[in-house]
Amino acid sequence: MLLLVAAGGIWWAEQDQQRSQQAEQQARKLTRVTADQVQQMRYWDAEGESLLLRREAQGWQITEPHRWMTDQGAAERLLQPLQAHWSKAVTPRGADGAPFGLQKGQGSRLHYRDEGGELLFSLQRGDSAMSRGTQYAALADGSIVLMSQSDLNPLSQKVAQLRDRNPIPGWDRQRIQQLHLSAQGRPQLSLMRQAEGWQLRSAQQQQMPASRQRVARWLDQLLLQRGDLFLEQEAMPQGEADWQVQLADAGGKRRVIPIWREGEDVVLTRQGEAGGLRFKQQLGPLLEQNPMELVALKPIEGAELQMLAYRLAASELWVEAQRDQKGWPKPFWQTFEQLLTREARTAKPVAAVARVANVASLQLKARLGKKVSRFELWPQDKSWYLHVEGAHYLLQLTPLQIEQLEELLSLLGREGKR
Repeated sequence: MLLLVAAGGIWWAEQDQQRSQQAEQQARKLTRVTADQVQQMRYWDAEGESLLLRREAQGWQITEPHRWMTDQGAAERLLQPLQAHWSKAVTPRGADGAPFGLQKGQGSRLHYRDEGGELLFSLQRGDSAMSRGTQYAALADGSIVLMSQSDLNPLSQKVAQLRDRNPIPGWDRQRIQQLHLSAQGRPQLSLMRQAEGWQLRSAQQQQMPASRQRVARWLDQLLLQRGDLFLEQEAMPQGEADWQVQLADAGGKRRVIPIWREGEDVVLTRQGEAGGLRFKQQLGPLLEQNPMELVALKPIEGAELQMLAYRLAASELWVEAQRDQKGWPKPFWQTFEQLLTREARTAKPVAAVARVANVASLQLKARLGKKVSRFELWPQDKSWYLHVEGAHYLLQLTPLQIEQLEELLSLLGREGKR
C-alpha cells in the first residue's frame, strides 16, 4: 500500500513539474498574436530600407514604396517570429537598448498590424550575444530579451530579398497554354498545348510535335530563373526590345515580357511593375536556343504498337505483322518498334538535308490505337535519316539505332534470298 501511495506521489509531482514547465514556456512566448491576425507588415532591414506588405486575395503584396511583385516565401518567413520564445529577459522595460545593438528607430525591425492599421506587435533585431547561437531583441513592450538566432533570421533579410526575382511571377509551366517568342519583332518559336501534347511552330511557321520532356525543361529554365539586380526605370535600356515573350493561359489571361540584351546579360520588364530586372548570362542562351532542339525525337509517342509493316526498296510488297498477347511473331519486329518509339539523335528541317538521289530506302507503317503512321528511312553521309510522312523535319538516328537497323536489314536481306 505504501508503495502505491509513493508511486502516486511521484506521478503527481511529475505532472506538476510538467505543467509548471509548460506554463513557463508559454510565458516566454513572444506574443499571443497569430499569423492570421496580421494583415499588414512594415519591415525595415539593417540598411534602413523599408517596405509595407499587405495581405491580399492572392497573397502578400508589397504596396510601398512601390507596388512590387512579392516573394511569397520571403514574406511568410516574416511571420515566423510570432511562434518564437525568448530564453532570458536581459533588461527591464524602457531600458537603453544601445549597448545591445537596439538603438531606437535603427536596424532590422518589424511591425505587425491588423486590417485597420492598429499595431499588434513589434520586434527589433539586435547584436549577437556572448552565448553561442543567441541574439538580443527588443519586444513591443520595450523589454530586451535573449533569443535564438534562428528565430530572428527572418529579420536578416534585405528589402530586395522580399521582391520576387522570377521573370514571370505567378506563372508555371502547368498554367501556360501558349507561348510565343519573337526576336527583333520576328517570330522565333511558338508552343501550343494540345490534347495530344505540345506542338511547336518554328520561325518558318511550320508546325511540329514537341518533346514533352524538352519543353518542360525549357519552360522550367525560363520561368524559374532568378534575377540578380533590380533596376530603376531611368537605368532601363532604350529602344526596341531584342526579344518579346507572350504567354496565355486557359482562361485567356496574357502576359507580355519585353527583354533587352546587355552584353552577356539580359534585362526585362514585368507587367504592372516599374523598372526592370537583370539576369546573368543563362537567360540569353535559353532565348537563342534552336527551336529544333525542342522537337519530339520519338517518331511515335507511345509504346506497344498494334501493327507494323515494312517494305524494302527492292520490293513492292509490304510485309505486315500484328501484335498479339504473346507479342510479335518474330524478334526483329521488336527492333522496328524500338526504332519508332525511342528518341533519335537530332531533328533537322527537311530543307537542311539535301537528299542524295536514287538511294535505297526502307518504308515502315505502324498503328497505335486507330492511327496509322508511315515512315521512310534512308542512309546518307554515314548516317541514317527518318522522315515521318507529312512532317517538316527529319530525324537523324543515333549510332546505336543505326547499328541495330543495319544488322536487321542484313538479316532481312539474307532471309529474302532463301
